[in-house]
Order: sequence, then structure tokens, then C-alpha cells
Amino acid sequence: MSFYAREIAKNGHIYRMEHAGFKAELKKATRLVDNGSPHGLPAGESIPVYPIAVLPGAPASWSREAGTYVCPVDSEWGLWFDWTMNDRLNTAVLPSVKGMNPISGLKLDGLTLSEFSDRCPIHDEPFSHANFCQKCGYEWPAQNYVSSPNTLWWDGFRQPDGKVRQFFFSEDESRDIASHVIGKENTVPAFGFGFFRPKNPRIAPQSIMRSTVMEWTHQTYGSHATYCSNVDDGEFGCSVDSLDMSDGSSVETQGFKGCPVGPKGVEGPVGSVGPKGIRRSLESYGSKGITRSVKSVSVGAGAEIRQSLERDNLGVSGWLPEPAAVIRLYFCFREQFASIVSNGGVNELVKNEAGYMKGLPVG
Repeated sequence: MSFYAREIAKNGHIYRMEHAGFKAELKKATRLVDNGSPHGLPAGESIPVYPIAVLPGAPASWSREAGTYVCPVDSEWGLWFDWTMNDRLNTAVLPSVKGMNPISGLKLDGLTLSEFSDRCPIHDEPFSHANFCQKCGYEWPAQNYVSSPNTLWWDGFRQPDGKVRQFFFSEDESRDIASHVIGKENTVPAFGFGFFRPKNPRIAPQSIMRSTVMEWTHQTYGSHATYCSNVDDGEFGCSVDSLDMSDGSSVETQGFKGCPVGPKGVEGPVGSVGPKGIRRSLESYGSKGITRSVKSVSVGAGAEIRQSLERDNLGVSGWLPEPAAVIRLYFCFREQFASIVSNGGVNELVKNEAGYMKGLPVG
């Protein structure tokens, strides 16, 4: 059974988004307090998401393309993006928050990887020193995407001084960074992740892979401390028993037992996302009795997080120009999500395991 099917069977919803072989999770974290000093990377737990195909009552303006998901959220949640279940050496991720790139601060104009090394992308003038533009008055990042040697995760809005400020959901529209930077009329209530493959895939020596995987899991680059890792069907996922290597051997991971991998859900039928699972998992959010003055979800810039962005080893020229996959995640407050379910019902996605052989004599 695939990871996707197991999650549905266990929870009635999905934690991991997937499209064309690429994966992503949205992590809920404590909103950190801005105390004037940078925090380590916060721990997190996976937020349940739902394929757009199961929610016919979703707004007409939302995309229905494959790889599109929806999740109900609440204000004051901190959050971060997790793409670590992908091939670290051969994946570049272009993120967007409500239509704005959170690394460069530029409005998303197509799905294009960009690097900044010679000229200012706004004024089209040479940098005076390093990546410093005199007209902007600040230094630009190395690129607008995340790839090796960086770990495949991202926590917030990057300031020109290199500081990253934590993403958090808010009811306060004045805190919405994208609305201020690119204009509210240009925003969409969604995160977007464009996944790119290199022109020439890199292969990590097996000896290095085996010797570093446990170190990578434990040190967690100074924190995201509850993150747990396992090779699942050849890729990193979550496990409580052992770390299965590609050659069939395993490494015991007793320390990961009890790792939080998301809020407890409701069991549902294998290979399906049914109305019962969605409605009951919605009830687990406890949306009753909550009233809000606004319907739109703002994404603010909170406390400073200690996260750096190293220059890509390959450079833009080393990646294919078109994304291999795009994952979209719409988000809304729980009340709107409840309205979507109430107005449009729920499409049950039941897999026909026998396919074209259904009803035919076999065995």
C-alpha cells in the first residue's frame, strides 16, 4: 500500500501533498515571540490537507488542477514548509505565499527560477558590492528558490538583511505581507510550490548516504526537533521502527517512537477520502462558537528565525527551465471550510484497485 493510501486509511485525510512524484507538507508550529533575538527552527506537526477534487463547493476562482489541495487553518498558528521527503540533491523548490515569493519579495511572474548575482532585478543596474543595490538600499539574496546545499524547508519571509521572519496566520489584515508588497488585488489565498529537476541528475555515493542519514535526521540543522525521517518506498518519510536503506538493511530508530506526525484523525476506508472522514476531522478543529471580523486569512511576518539561504551549487543554468510539478495549497479559516463542505458536499474518491480487470475472473 502506498504512503498516500495508508494516510487516508489511518486518518480520513492526508498530511502529505503529492504531484508528479514530488511531495510537500505544511507544518504547524508555535508562533514565536519576537524578543529581539533570533530563534532556532521551531518544531512542527503536519497539518491535514484535502484534495480539491473532494470539495466541489470550493470557490470557482480556485484551481482544479491536479496537485491542488485545501486546508482549514486558524489565526496565530506559526507554520513552515517541509519538502525534505524529496531528493535533496536533485530538487529545487520555488515557493510562493499568496502570489509573492517569500525569499525575493517579488510578485510571482510565472514559474521561473532566478538568481541574483550581477544586476538588480528591479532597477536593472549592476550591484555596487556583492549583491547590494544602491537604489534599493539593500542586498539581494543569492536566488529566489531553495536547493542544495540548503535543507529543503523554509520558515518565513526573508528580509534583505538575511533575517527570516516566521510565517503565521492572522485575522489582522494589516499584518498580511503579500498585500503590502504586491497589492491585495494581486494576492491569492494559497501557497504554491514549483518543483524543478536538474539537467544532469546528481548521484550521492551510497557510502555517504548510509553514513550521514542518521546524522541528518538527529541534528535537524538546529532544530525542527520533532522532525522524523525514514526511507519509505525509496524516499524519506516517517516511521517509528526502523530506517530502511535502499539495499535492504535497516537502522533502528527507537528514539523516534512517539514522534508527532500530525493531529490524530479519523479512520476511513482504504484508498478513499470520504464525507465522514472530512466532516469528523473538521469537527476536531472545534470551530463551533468562533466568530471573526474578517474572512480572509493573512500571512504575517513574526519573530526572527535563525535560517540562512546558501547560494545554489548548480546555479539556474543547471536546472530545467520548466517545473516538473506544481503543488498548490489553498487555505481558509475553519468557518469558510465548513461552509465549503456544507454547500457543495464531499466527493468520495474511492480507488478501484482492480481497474480494467474489475469483475473479470482472476486467480
